[in-house]
Amino acid sequence: MRADARLAVGRVLAAGAGLWLRRFLPIHAVTAACLAPLVLVPEKGDRIADGTVQGIFGLAPTAWIVAFDCAFAIERGISRNAIIACLAQLAVATLVVRDAHARLAGRRGRSPPRAMLGLVAYGIAGLAGFAALDFAVVTGLEDADSPLPVVLGFVSTGVLQAFLAAWFWLALPAAAVDGCGFLAALARSRRLGRGSRVRVVTPLLLLLAMQAGSAVLAGRFAGSPWLFAVPGVLFLTLKACVLAAAYREICLIKEGPAPEEVGAVFA
Repeated sequence: MRADARLAVGRVLAAGAGLWLRRFLPIHAVTAACLAPLVLVPEKGDRIADGTVQGIFGLAPTAWIVAFDCAFAIERGISRNAIIACLAQLAVATLVVRDAHARLAGRRGRSPPRAMLGLVAYGIAGLAGFAALDFAVVTGLEDADSPLPVVLGFVSTGVLQAFLAAWFWLALPAAAVDGCGFLAALARSRRLGRGSRVRVVTPLLLLLAMQAGSAVLAGRFAGSPWLFAVPGVLFLTLKACVLAAAYREICLIKEGPAPEEVGAVFA
């Protein structure tokens, strides 16, 4: 392993975005199938108010919903609906990462589909950890004499979560592609990112910033909660493709090509 290796951010973004565009229709057909239960369940209220739509926007928004629900008991079922949406999103990301990596690397993932059930633990653990951080901020709302500490708490917690998510970003493909268990996937993500931490974090932070901006615009002009969720769905699949490209690139840099890839060249 080369400790001084660095990830090429531009190449990763180009490879991931290019694959996303080429495979746009099949990728979003799978996404629609995974997220269909969230849409097809008979509507009993506001999809935004019950957390379903926000659950599609990633781990951090869902964690805030859970924290507020736990702190103020806003309405029974909000956390449950948001968590279901978040797990459906995790299923989409896992399937897209496996497919994208297979096409970029020319080999299928080593882990059987049932081994990917361990990714549920990855999602739940991340959600629980982020919700605990958010809960510490939320519980300070009642005691705050000024809005400034609350705003600083929200911002600092959000930034911390973004970096933590990016820090262990490579754990998802480590589990989905190479069959690592939950803790082994986190360790592999940390090991692969060593020496290229900022470059591993940068693509995700760029996409998160673009997603946040598009969500603000969609929220301003969308007439339906599901139109508001469209940026979340599109960036979910784009992030998965870029993640697969980043994992492929960093594995080549640090470990060289996999034995199956070398064998395919001489087959």
